[in-house]
Amino acid sequence: MPPKIALFIYAAIVVSLVRTANPAKWSRVLWLPWAWLLIVATKTPAMWWAIITGGGRAAEGSMLDTVILLAMLAGAIRVLVKRKAVWSKIIRRNQWLFLFFGFELCSLLWSNQPGTSLKLWIKDIGNLVMVLVVLSEEDPAEAVKLLMLRASYVLIPLSVLLVKYYPEIGRGYDGFTYMPVMWGASESKNALGAVLLVAGLGLMINLVGARLRVKLTAKLMGQVVVCLMLVWILPRSNCATALAGVIGSALILVGLRSQAARQLLGNMGVAALIVIPIVFMAADFLFGISEIFVGSLGRDMTLTARTDIWDASLAAHASRLLGAGYWSFWSQYGKAISSQLNFFFELKEAHNGYIETYLNVGLVGLGLLIVALVTGLGRVLRQVKTSHYGAIRLVFIIVALMYNISESAFAGLNIIWFTLLLALAEYPHRRRRVSRTAAAARLKKVTNAAGGNRPLPEPAVHLTSAGYGYDLFSCS
Repeated sequence: MPPKIALFIYAAIVVSLVRTANPAKWSRVLWLPWAWLLIVATKTPAMWWAIITGGGRAAEGSMLDTVILLAMLAGAIRVLVKRKAVWSKIIRRNQWLFLFFGFELCSLLWSNQPGTSLKLWIKDIGNLVMVLVVLSEEDPAEAVKLLMLRASYVLIPLSVLLVKYYPEIGRGYDGFTYMPVMWGASESKNALGAVLLVAGLGLMINLVGARLRVKLTAKLMGQVVVCLMLVWILPRSNCATALAGVIGSALILVGLRSQAARQLLGNMGVAALIVIPIVFMAADFLFGISEIFVGSLGRDMTLTARTDIWDASLAAHASRLLGAGYWSFWSQYGKAISSQLNFFFELKEAHNGYIETYLNVGLVGLGLLIVALVTGLGRVLRQVKTSHYGAIRLVFIIVALMYNISESAFAGLNIIWFTLLLALAEYPHRRRRVSRTAAAARLKKVTNAAGGNRPLPEPAVHLTSAGYGYDLFSCS
């Protein structure tokens, strides 16, 4: 098939898929974080412009990227201002995340490239602002599901299109093995793995979370088509982390559809963080399951020379307490470590999110990140007991924690980091004040819809963080 015809068919498919994804529940404001997510997942605007115009590879830190991303960030802040976001409550509910970002900003004081690091930090804080825009929707759970679904409808078909019909864009060569690899819509094989992992999650949370239907709807058909595309590209991409993540996430989501399973996990709470690793380490000691698992993914125990990178980077002379400064370690030590390991290219990451955080912001920054993760995970585990949305957030966190073992994704314009923030952050919604008459009318409507004939009690008055209001369903 000629590439131009394939491009036309792709565009028609994507437009039709996006239109079927619950347009009535899609807020116009969500187009902003959706566009940001696509940029984070694929290439920067300057890179796409260079590809379209045939101008070669765009320079890193292009002015076009800066202008577009800053304009989007300003638009997101304007949305939050119009929605009367109470920043004191937002910071209090996400205090450890803000402390982590704040310490990263402070680390610019001892960075060797404070100007460059500041630009990267501003883009990074843009992730958090976009996440707050999504969570500020009236139904944040539905907003998250629709955002991820519509992103999947673009990312997976686009990657298939570029791999099959535009190989000069969608394919390249691996820097370690010199073998041809798939890049899809991303910048590298590992970035494609992250995109397929998150896009696969976007499909899973909508398919597994939905009720089984006898009637085949257009939305369900669209999800099945994109799933088939994912099944085609995922094994061919040679992205072992993505393959394991999609399969594991689907199993967790299916298991947590059971209310009993969610209650058990919720009751265990943070204790599960201690019990599960102990069980895993015991099984690994007795049966060597980690070696079996890594081997089943086509990898050796060095994780394709990653352990050598970890050892060399940890041995470098950087401040253990404060780190080298936000996003500054590799600008100082990258050439020396690459030469030491006989790499023909210069390393720019540690391929481990925990080590990467330690190298850049030291033990202080890593400690703040861990506290933010544990605090957020504890809140999510409590939510799992009563809501399937809690299970979705839990899967996002687990995937990010596992992904960062072999890749660096705790900072920057990274789709895994964006997804993790989507699971950890919380937005304090204001309770709408409802008059006694309106509350009674709403309760009557609900009762009639349920077929009930019992007399209507008076709605109860409750105290919320925003003041007094009437609860529509709790009655005195």
